[in-house]
Amino acid sequence: MKSCKHGSWLSLHWKREILFHCASTLSDIVASLDKPASKSPSLIVMLGNAGKGTLLADALPTTRERVNSRSTQGVSLQLDSATAFSDRPMLIAHEDISKRNTSVTEPMPAPCHRQTVRALQWQVDSLAEAFDSLHCRLVRPFTDVVCFFSTGSRDVHHQVDRMIPWLEQTPSQGPHITVHPRLLFVAAPSEEQSEASVQGQLIDLLHTRLKQPRSDLSARLSVYVKHASTQTLTDRIKREVDIARNERVRDYILLNAVHFDLLFRQACDHFVSSGRNPFDMIAASRSHRPVTARLQTYLSVLLGSVDSLDDMTEFAVPFIAGCLVMDNYAYDVPILDPLKVFSAHYKPACLDAAVNKTLESPRHQDNVVLLLRSQLVSLIEQRFVQRSKTLCTNPRAEMLAEFQPWLAARKPHRICLACMQADPEHKLSCGHMMCERCFTSVGSCSQMDPYLYTLDCCPFCSQSCQATVRTKPATAGLRVLSIDGGGIRAAIPIQFLCALEKAVGLDMPIQEHFDFAYGTSSGAMVVLALYGLGMRAEETFTLFSQLSTRIFRGRSQLGLGLAATAHALITSCRNGRFPASDIDDALMEIFDEATMLDLEYMSSIGARVGLPVVDVDTLDTCLVTSYNGAAPRYGDDACTKMSTYRVLRSEDVADEIRVKDAARCTSAAPWYFTPHKMPGHGTFMDGGLSDNNPCMLALQELQKMAPRLSRADHFVSVGTGISTTREVAKADVYPSLLFGNSSLQQTVKHYWSENFDGDNRFALMRQILAASMPGGVANVDSWLHRFNLPVEGELPDLADASAMGNLAEAARSYFTTDSAVRDLADAALALSFYCELRPGRMPIYERGSYTCYGLIRCRIPGISPAFSTLMQKLDYLDANFQIQMQVCHSTQAMSTWIDRHGNFGQPICLRVSSLNEELDVRLRLHGDRVHPISASPLTFKTLIDLQMLEWSALKDVHATASITGKKRRLDDSPLPAGKRHCLETT
Repeated sequence: MKSCKHGSWLSLHWKREILFHCASTLSDIVASLDKPASKSPSLIVMLGNAGKGTLLADALPTTRERVNSRSTQGVSLQLDSATAFSDRPMLIAHEDISKRNTSVTEPMPAPCHRQTVRALQWQVDSLAEAFDSLHCRLVRPFTDVVCFFSTGSRDVHHQVDRMIPWLEQTPSQGPHITVHPRLLFVAAPSEEQSEASVQGQLIDLLHTRLKQPRSDLSARLSVYVKHASTQTLTDRIKREVDIARNERVRDYILLNAVHFDLLFRQACDHFVSSGRNPFDMIAASRSHRPVTARLQTYLSVLLGSVDSLDDMTEFAVPFIAGCLVMDNYAYDVPILDPLKVFSAHYKPACLDAAVNKTLESPRHQDNVVLLLRSQLVSLIEQRFVQRSKTLCTNPRAEMLAEFQPWLAARKPHRICLACMQADPEHKLSCGHMMCERCFTSVGSCSQMDPYLYTLDCCPFCSQSCQATVRTKPATAGLRVLSIDGGGIRAAIPIQFLCALEKAVGLDMPIQEHFDFAYGTSSGAMVVLALYGLGMRAEETFTLFSQLSTRIFRGRSQLGLGLAATAHALITSCRNGRFPASDIDDALMEIFDEATMLDLEYMSSIGARVGLPVVDVDTLDTCLVTSYNGAAPRYGDDACTKMSTYRVLRSEDVADEIRVKDAARCTSAAPWYFTPHKMPGHGTFMDGGLSDNNPCMLALQELQKMAPRLSRADHFVSVGTGISTTREVAKADVYPSLLFGNSSLQQTVKHYWSENFDGDNRFALMRQILAASMPGGVANVDSWLHRFNLPVEGELPDLADASAMGNLAEAARSYFTTDSAVRDLADAALALSFYCELRPGRMPIYERGSYTCYGLIRCRIPGISPAFSTLMQKLDYLDANFQIQMQVCHSTQAMSTWIDRHGNFGQPICLRVSSLNEELDVRLRLHGDRVHPISASPLTFKTLIDLQMLEWSALKDVHATASITGKKRRLDDSPLPAGKRHCLETT
């Protein structure tokens, strides 16, 4: 980074209120360092009067130009060029205190640094007080040495006043890191006293003025007198820096350059909002990745499974401590005092989870021992501190290997044993489960398919396993499919999916174009056939036709005439219109004993499904999922209170939900089938009683699973037919015999028509979203889609298997010619692409704007046959991308943008005035059909957060694998960066 001569770093000025100006000088300096994550900077603050005779300009060679500059206002910052390439770069902050009372004009923004201006939200009496608070509250935690430059003997009292804010103890609640920088008093050149004499005088004055006396003043305060010292001032400052750095190492508060910058920015936010309270560095270090709110639950599960003292002390306690260390001391969190970290982040959860427990112990009298709650937490704390001092490069693998004998026998379904920070989601063939984050950590992926992770060996028991999990790219969105219930009328959504698959034309199962799928009753059957069995849509129709013919055969009549009718009526009321054994046997043949966690095909395509059911006892709506109810926001109290359903989770292997039971429960429509018992969970019936159109449930799950995304890429809801005359076929004659034309029958009819009208439920959801989202109806209609088949006259009965053929033919004809299906297919092509910023490269600020380098990627890997078909189709359609509403004309065909691994990667470059601007990328087909790509538009700030670009330098250092051979570009782009055209936006 070249020496900057523009403006200041931190400044305050008065304009009806005190405004705080912060330039990006520190961030720009850190970005200019080579491998900033491996460097630990030292901040030296110099306070003095540049206009009078002091040694300020002689402190360090690099400060002369800055000190003599008249344009500098507030606190300036500069990198010491002599240490710029060392592992210990020095940052020099300088303030000319003579300008404090004149800082009433707004500093001029510098084109080389971005600047934020915010009003202080706390009461302050004067500008001088605000500057003192800026130093002692904001700058002090990051400062190693503060130099006070005196102009003479008359200036000593003023210098003592300026020292006091740096020495005052700041009251705080809870564990808190307190940093006390070293103070260096630099006497005026004319000073003739010895350093000891001047130091004694200063200490006496400080003792009289400090509110709280301090006994370490002689150790923290030193004096430099030019004529009495054998060292140069530069050498003295460096010596003070060395002492301060040693103290930081001892106290676990030495930060690398990346953490230094990130935490300082958070300290600026804190200073603006609450300048009188100390900055909590420990809490700030985890603000981007807070400790899970469910930690207490996970600890309770693990501690509750231990019955012996040996297991508790030799396995449970050190294992818990190891998991907590692994969680806190990842690459993105600085190494701070472990005792204070444990007290701040983990001790409250440990105290809530621990209980006084009687444990088996052959070495004690009566073979039992009482382990007190406080003792247990103390043991975990001690092990946490011990393990924090011996960090390794791959802590997860080392910890799993260390505790494998103990972990092999434990297979909980409520806690991921690889991290203890999440619900497990993916089940291995041996029965062990883990969350997706841990699976990707211990699994491996190929650069030819970077989002498909494979695991050949269980990390808990070392048994051979062949598990695959596909993950979603960080900046890609989610595609949702919702299918209504409707008995044999499920032929309609099946034919819709067939038509859509044909319109997309990639020879790729249509279900792989959706990340989430939710279905009720027969819609759930369709979802399970597609995602559970991996069938194509056409195969699903064949299976469903055979299943309908088999389960809707009806009961054998006993007797003749009225006796037969009475017997059928009574039997139907008690045991359902159709024998449960027919559907039970059929489902057993299709799904066998597989559980919802055993669906390998679903994991391999990265999909998740949910099926609503209704609890017979409580009438609560429940959701059966393929992901064991694992979602980032399930632990949030606010999210739980707003939820209209509860998720059924398996506690262990014994109560895993079998696919056949889930399908049977969600299909147990009253009058048609009896409710079904799900072992370990209760008895349930058709989810259509509450959510025949499960779109509302799907929307709630989407918000829990992806809280950072404001909406889905597209949300496709498919109905099972709607009568143009609003007529529905009567089930049979029995209800009429029971109720006649009574008010009860009319009430049932009204409930049936309203609750089972999927179009009404979808319209309600559309209205709610339009009222709550920016852009209103126009925005919602761009991604929210409803498809249904209009049927003249009355709809066929749910169990009329003979009507399936005609219904399917009508649906096939209707959807094949529907222009909305073609538009959705085009949208599916566009949603196969997503945009990301160049890995490892933050946007560059220059000349008042940000230069952003990015890549347009494809979710379909290059090794997939569908990828070749996609490229051929896009070339045929003369497709190109439209960025920020401007078409990117290129002489190259779409299929030429292939990186060295065979995957799609088209580089883009943009200049934007703010990172809060949105990146809008769309795919243009034939020049007139334009659709947004996945997750577009997103702000550049959101892209940075999703990709964790600010931590990328830390991740590179943390990675153990080194790349040898010729150095390649991080983005694998086919063109050199210098040849890319930057698109200007305003």
